[in-house]
Amino acid sequence: MTETPSWQRFASTEKHCQKFFPPKRSPADPAEPPPADPAEPIAYTIEKYPDPPAADPAPPWRSFLSPAALPDSWKNEAWERWLKLRMLADTASRYERARSRADSFLLPAGAGSERLVLAVNAALSLRRPLLLTGQPGSGKTTLAYVLARWLGLGPVLEWSVSPGATLADALVTYDPLARLQDLEIARQGAALQAAPPQTAAEPAQNPSAGSGLPQSRPVEDYLRLGPVGTAFLPLHLPRVLLIDEIDKGDLNLANELLHLFEEGKFPIAELQRNQLLQRQGPQGDRATEASADPTVSPRQIATADLDANGDPMAVTVYGAEVQCCAFPLVVMTSNGERDFPPAFNRRCLRVTMPDFSADPASLQAIVGSHWRRSPAHLQAALDGFEQDNRAAKEQDDGLALDQLLNLAHMLDLNAAQPSMALVEELRRVLLQPLRSEPPSAPEPGGGLMSS
Repeated sequence: MTETPSWQRFASTEKHCQKFFPPKRSPADPAEPPPADPAEPIAYTIEKYPDPPAADPAPPWRSFLSPAALPDSWKNEAWERWLKLRMLADTASRYERARSRADSFLLPAGAGSERLVLAVNAALSLRRPLLLTGQPGSGKTTLAYVLARWLGLGPVLEWSVSPGATLADALVTYDPLARLQDLEIARQGAALQAAPPQTAAEPAQNPSAGSGLPQSRPVEDYLRLGPVGTAFLPLHLPRVLLIDEIDKGDLNLANELLHLFEEGKFPIAELQRNQLLQRQGPQGDRATEASADPTVSPRQIATADLDANGDPMAVTVYGAEVQCCAFPLVVMTSNGERDFPPAFNRRCLRVTMPDFSADPASLQAIVGSHWRRSPAHLQAALDGFEQDNRAAKEQDDGLALDQLLNLAHMLDLNAAQPSMALVEELRRVLLQPLRSEPPSAPEPGGGLMSS
């Protein structure tokens, strides 16, 4: 691609990406202290960044809730929440591995990479989910962390789909058992408090007074937004949502996602029931319009986002429905094990992760990006990987890139030149085709590791 369109934010290298929220760095002034080290994390505070940036224009048919429609208090809270998430992504130790995964990622030049870059940018502009297919180990999952890091979109919200998983579990969870237990304890405490004294000289005891016994708590205390539900909260900038290995989900999972991907909103059933009760008078009559207004009683609900201490971050929710402002950048990974319905495919942008396993130059560059240097005996690792991968592909099979990294690491640990017997045995152990059975054990007395 010879030109860079104005809507292109993602690129094949981080330095060419256009971040959604670039850090501010004041110019050097002789009268002021020297500027901080560029490598030092930026302090994202409301004082330095009082106003959220303008969102990229959306297609008319993909516009969602406008931030102007939200209460001013929520708009301020949403922006402060975003600033905190942005800083946590750059500084919190819990996200160190996510940062290293993104920093060691390399996208070699080629038509496959250009198509992937184009698909990501189209998904951002069109507010459409991205459905990534490709060989296991080709970097599909890592791409979500790369997008969040390179585009400055905060921590990744991840939903690893398991067999039998439903969308409801990833939107919001409700713990009715804990609520019933708390209500029963509160009722018992109230009954003991109201019991008459046994004698005139013996005053009634109040077991709940000062004992920390739970009282009646609101329903939102037993709710928590899952990773998908958190991604669709109304924020000024999009979040990155990873739905990993969607093939493993229930057959109806793709159909369950249709309405969410089309409308960008979902209801919270427990709050809907609670809101309906609030709208009714003592005798079941309709209450006034003022009491029926959902903005009168905002609710604090825990989310899937964690602070620096690992505690869930709470967010204010108005009403009984969550509606996004900025549609999240949804990355769904698939190993191609299942065909999805046409209605689901229509709502997604589908692209195949490039396969660099047959390109020696790309393989060498990818290995070097993880070491930041050329590991020892790299050529032996590359030669073995290329030979075994070629043989596997002839059998309609293949190897994953991380298998090459494993072999390169094991050889790099060997200071001296490893013996041919050791290299061959490492290849048998580490470079097994993905669909084949493991190799048989060597004959007794082979002595491969001691040769």
